[in-house]
Amino acid sequence: MSMWVLAASFAVSAATFQSSPPELQPAVDEIWVDVAGGSVRALCTSRTPHVLFMHDAGRDADAFSSVLEHLDADVAACAYDRPTEVGEAGRPRPRGWFELMDELRSIHDALGARPGYVLVGEGMGAMYARLFAAARPAAVSGLILIEPAHEDLPELLRPAMPGEDWAGWMARRLEPNPDGVREAELAKRARRARLPTIPITVLTATTRPVPEGWNERFVAEAARRAHESLVRGRTYGRHVPARTSGPDVARDEPGLVAEELARVIRLAGAS
Repeated sequence: MSMWVLAASFAVSAATFQSSPPELQPAVDEIWVDVAGGSVRALCTSRTPHVLFMHDAGRDADAFSSVLEHLDADVAACAYDRPTEVGEAGRPRPRGWFELMDELRSIHDALGARPGYVLVGEGMGAMYARLFAAARPAAVSGLILIEPAHEDLPELLRPAMPGEDWAGWMARRLEPNPDGVREAELAKRARRARLPTIPITVLTATTRPVPEGWNERFVAEAARRAHESLVRGRTYGRHVPARTSGPDVARDEPGLVAEELARVIRLAGAS
């Protein structure tokens, strides 16, 4: 799990959502689509999705299995793997943001998604979703950002972390992550990015334990400030605490993710 994925405590309560009855749940199929350089695996409820799920760095489409099973039967969705090219010494091959964005676009096209789809991103996948929506505003009609990576978290977290932990994190952000991109470079791009006027929900875990030596209160405040900033001032922006979830919100509260997704779809007119 990415170090961006942090806990926060909020006074707002969230309802407990239940899975749809079996007869209303979509069938989830594993499919493969061809893209430049190989094939991509996806878990889909439809071959013409209007919702695309983007997992955290180092994970795969299975991170969203429970959410897919909680969707209403009329929600057409795909969660897909991102191919990783291995370079020297078995490490991910370094690449820039535009190369990754072209790969994401080609995957979306291969899956049959038409412009106007909703992106659901987790961790670094949420940052990719933000940057993709900012660069291709005609393609994206709504966002769900789960425990999103955020460009301001390193400085916000600095008072909450031992110095050696912070220095190690900063060093890792300068190296290619499992997708081959450097998180420090994406943070610079995220500060300049401007999202279109679309509905956005940010979901934040509230029960994640912090590492030994970290200040839990400061961690919570850092996550709250970073995540709330993504929807501040937005007419259709919403910041929702996952009250019973650890860092894996999609696994721990899939019904909550599905409920917020239904709201964004309704507002975006994507269904």
